[in-house]
Amino acid sequence: EVKRLRGRGDLNAGLASMRSVGYRQIWDYLEGRCEWPQARERAVTATRRLAKRQLTWLRAERDFDVLPAFSVGLEQRLRAWVEKHRMEMEPSELC
Repeated sequence: EVKRLRGRGDLNAGLASMRSVGYRQIWDYLEGRCEWPQARERAVTATRRLAKRQLTWLRAERDFDVLPAFSVGLEQRLRAWVEKHRMEMEPSELC
């Protein structure tokens, strides 16, 4: 994917979308700034760091509900959650 995007010619490594985890490291590899094993290791490390930051953020959050993606009755649970929180939501979030 990164190779195809790089080949388009209208994107560069400085764009925010190309600096995301994985893309940055593979872009560096395609530019010859590092070898494949190093790019792969950097991508894995960046992914771990992102996951750690996300977990840290989630631990600090107190007002959220966990809805397992593959649970039985997920659609009904989501509808119930939306109904429960409808008054707290901004109009743009209700679409």
